[in-house]
Amino acid sequence: MERITCHELPDLFQGAADIFGEKKEELCEMDARMGDGDLGLTMQKGFGALPQLIRDNEAEGDIGKTLMKAGMKMAALVPSTMGTLMSSGIMEGGKAIGKKGEMGPGELADFLAGFARGIAHRGKCQLGDRTILDAVDAGARKAQEACAEGADMGAMLRRASHDLKTPEPDAGDIQTLLDLIEGARKPLVLVGGGVIRSKGAVPQFRTFIERLNAPVASTIMGGGACPGNHRLFTGMIGMHGSHASNLASDQCDLLIAVGCRFSDRVATDPATFAPNAKIVHIDIDRAEIDKNVLTHHHIIGDARRVLELLNEKLPQHDYPEWKAWVFSHPEVPLKKDDVLHPHEILETIQAVTGGDAIVATDVGQHQMWCAQYYHFSRPGQFITSGGFGTMGFGLGAAMGAAVGNPGKVVVHCTGDGCFRMNCHELCTAEHYNIPVITVIFNNRTLGMVRQWQNLIYQKRFSQTDLDRGPDFVKLAEAYGIQGERAATQPEFEAAFRRAVASGRPYLIECAIDKDAMVHPMVSAGAPVTDFILD
Repeated sequence: MERITCHELPDLFQGAADIFGEKKEELCEMDARMGDGDLGLTMQKGFGALPQLIRDNEAEGDIGKTLMKAGMKMAALVPSTMGTLMSSGIMEGGKAIGKKGEMGPGELADFLAGFARGIAHRGKCQLGDRTILDAVDAGARKAQEACAEGADMGAMLRRASHDLKTPEPDAGDIQTLLDLIEGARKPLVLVGGGVIRSKGAVPQFRTFIERLNAPVASTIMGGGACPGNHRLFTGMIGMHGSHASNLASDQCDLLIAVGCRFSDRVATDPATFAPNAKIVHIDIDRAEIDKNVLTHHHIIGDARRVLELLNEKLPQHDYPEWKAWVFSHPEVPLKKDDVLHPHEILETIQAVTGGDAIVATDVGQHQMWCAQYYHFSRPGQFITSGGFGTMGFGLGAAMGAAVGNPGKVVVHCTGDGCFRMNCHELCTAEHYNIPVITVIFNNRTLGMVRQWQNLIYQKRFSQTDLDRGPDFVKLAEAYGIQGERAATQPEFEAAFRRAVASGRPYLIECAIDKDAMVHPMVSAGAPVTDFILD
C-alpha cells in the first residue's frame, strides 16, 4: 500500500477497534484503578463506529474532511476523557491533511503530528507529563523520520506503532551493558518497582544479581525483589537510605538501575547522584529515560525480558574488595531500653510471623521504618503508596491483601495521623471479618513533618501535634474490634501474638517517643551522602 484513499481508510480504524477489543479486559482493569473501568469498552465502541461513517462519506473523496467528521462522531459517542482526547487528535490530524483525495507518506506524517497536537491542546499536557501524549508523539516522530528516509506506507505504520507496544529489547543495547559490566570494578544494582510489577521478573532478577555478585540497593517500591536478608542487599537508597546504599551509589563506577524512576526521594540531588558511575537505566517507559538523572546507556523493555536476555550471556562475576568496602560502613545504632522503639515493633512482627507477614502501610515515618527494618522476601509482601504518598492508603490496601491472600497474616502499619484518615473502615473489616492487624505507631504527632521541622527548620514546630484524641482502643471497640495498648517490646509481642491467634481484625496502639526519627536522613536537594544523624 503506497497511498490510502477514503476507500481504504475504514480498514485502518477497524484495525484500531480490533486492537482495543483484544486488550479490552486489560484496559478496563487498568482504568478501574483510578477511573470507572470502561476504557476498553468505550474505545472499542468509538473506533468501531468510524468505519461505517467513513464509508458513508467515501463519495466526497476528501480525506481531511472525512477524518474531521470521524473525530466529531467519536466525540459524540465517547464523551469520556480518553474519547475527547482521541476525537481531538483525529480532528486535528484531519485538519493537518487538508483537502486531499488520498494520503501518502507525507500526509500520514502530517496526520500523526496533528493527532499529537490535538491531544496536547485538548488535554493541556506537555511531553514528559507521562500521559498518552508521550507515546503518540513518539510514534509521530518515528513516522516523520521514516518519511524523511523515503520509507513506504507499511514501513511508516510499523515504525509509528512500535512505541505503542511493549518493545523487544534491542540486542545491541543488551551487549553494550554486558561490555560495561565486563569493564566495571565497582558495580551497583538498583532495583525499583518495575521489577515487582513485571510478571516473572523477580526470578530473573535474582539470577542476575547472583551472577553479577555485586551490591544491590532498592527503592522503597522495589522492596521484596531482593530478599531483605540477602548477603548482597545494602538496603533502601536515597533520602532515608542506608549508609551502605548511599555510599555505594557515590563510589560505584557502574550503576544498573532496573525499573525505577530516580525520584527526588532516591536521587535527592540529581546533579551529584552517582557522580563516578556510568548509569544504565532499564525501563519499559521511554519517558522515564533521562527525565530526572542523565544516563550513559539505557535499555527499553519489560524488566523480565531484559533480564532474561542478560542472563543468557552474563558470566559469573565477583567483586570481593568492593563488597567488603560497601558493607564495612556501620548503620545508625538501634536503641534497646525499656521504651518501645519503632524497630522493635517491626523486628517483633518479623520474628512472630517468620518474616511471612504481608505488610501494608500508610505514609510517613512508619512507612520508612517498615522499609528499613522488615526483611521483605517476595514481591507483593510490601504494599505502600510510593508515588502519590497517600495518607490513609494502608487500611484499604491491607483489607484487599487479606481478602486476596486467605490464611496469610496481614499487618496494617500506620501512624496516628494517617489512621485518622480512614479509621471508619474498621467497620468494613469487622462486618466481613477481614483479619487485618492494625498496628498504630502513636507518637501523638505528624511525625515526618515534625522530623523535618526538628532537623531542617530549627525546631520551628507548627501544626504537627495530635494530642487531642481519639482513644484508638475505645474506637476499635466501638466498631466491635479487639484493641490493646503496648508501651514496651514485651507488651507488644504478647499483644501481637494474641492478635495473630485471634484470626480476626485487631488493633494494637503502640506508644512511641514523639521525637523518634527515621535515620539516616538526607535533605531534599543535598547529595545522598550528606547524612543528618541528630
